[in-house]
Amino acid sequence: MLNLARSAAPIYLAVVATTIGATVDAAVLGHYDTTALARFTAVMAVFIPAVTVVTGAQRGVVPSLAQAVDDPQRLRANLRASMWLALAVGALGAAAVLGTRGVGRLVGAAEEVAQVPVTLLVLLAASVVLTAVQATGSAVAIALDRAGLVFRAGVTATAVGVAGTLLLVPALGLVGTGWAMLASTATYAVLVHATVARSAGLGAAAVRIGRPPVAAIVALARVGIPLAATVLVKFAVLGVVALAVTRQGVDAAAAHTVALSLANLAFAAAVAIGQAVIPRVARAEDRAGRRAPVVDGVKLALVTLVVVGALVAVLHAPIVGVFTSDPAVARAVTNLLPIVAVVVLADAVQAVVGFGLVGLRRASASLLGFAACYGVLAVLAVPVADAGGLEALWIALAVANGLLVVIQSTFFTRLSSNAPPRIIL
Repeated sequence: MLNLARSAAPIYLAVVATTIGATVDAAVLGHYDTTALARFTAVMAVFIPAVTVVTGAQRGVVPSLAQAVDDPQRLRANLRASMWLALAVGALGAAAVLGTRGVGRLVGAAEEVAQVPVTLLVLLAASVVLTAVQATGSAVAIALDRAGLVFRAGVTATAVGVAGTLLLVPALGLVGTGWAMLASTATYAVLVHATVARSAGLGAAAVRIGRPPVAAIVALARVGIPLAATVLVKFAVLGVVALAVTRQGVDAAAAHTVALSLANLAFAAAVAIGQAVIPRVARAEDRAGRRAPVVDGVKLALVTLVVVGALVAVLHAPIVGVFTSDPAVARAVTNLLPIVAVVVLADAVQAVVGFGLVGLRRASASLLGFAACYGVLAVLAVPVADAGGLEALWIALAVANGLLVVIQSTFFTRLSSNAPPRIIL
């Protein structure tokens, strides 16, 4: 379990660094101009899901890369196929970002908010594509169990992004944020590929993709696309939940946002642990070897979150105070914290087991589980919120995550009995 923690810690710290960078962007724009902040929020509503889907798809290539780490030729071939998949999914994400204005008008956003500068959309679309490229390099680093490379690249990229935001927003406004984000993403992509190429002896293969190996790309997509779809389902349903909360008033909506922010910061630890689990499951040669990393990952996630939960319980007043100064909202968040803890713990367990399924190249099983549990949640969100308010809605989310724990664990127990398939290139 200690080795797993060493692998997961750099991934988590890289996520924290990225979160800090995004917070700085919002803070600087908030002080610069309210309209600019509103437009930034609108474009982030499309950009963040697009990036999440892209990175989700690339997490799905880790098992194939992990199975090829001892064969440089196979590793190069898998990397080339992974890059082509990244570019394909990245292009779709970029197209979604370019359509942000239309999406805004479709959901009824005010015209002043929907009028996001075209230059910004182009810069962010390019960032989505570069994120896909970067995610491939990160996948190789995780497959090689060298997640420290991801951390160093992530911290450097965040520093570039923060410096760019501070320097460019006063001069260029909202478009300056786009240039800063593009510079940060490009830095991340270049650094992670360069360091992975040196450490793995890949040379130019880290960026040279050649002709598209269609069969290999399709094989990788069979894991990556269901994983990306799972992430998309989760984001979409959480969006429905957020809309249901808005029916309860401003205080409830604000309390939900704060509670969700706290939950996401804690849940990121489980995501990091789950990513470290994938290559260990993929390389295991027997049932016990495939199950042990997942069991260790669940234990590590629970220990980590219990420690975090204890800190939040003791320091809840100053922690909640970072997000809101409204006494009514702070009180609502504090009352909600025990339910939030249950939601996060269940979510962490299902996530680690779900990443175990990715290691088995059975991501479609996770998609089925999410479609069932979160599909019901989406249907019931509004009536549950109307009947029981914010707490009832979070209890429903806890139940959905609890059912996912059962479903994911059942799938993993059955599927881990057989060796995961390999891609032979």
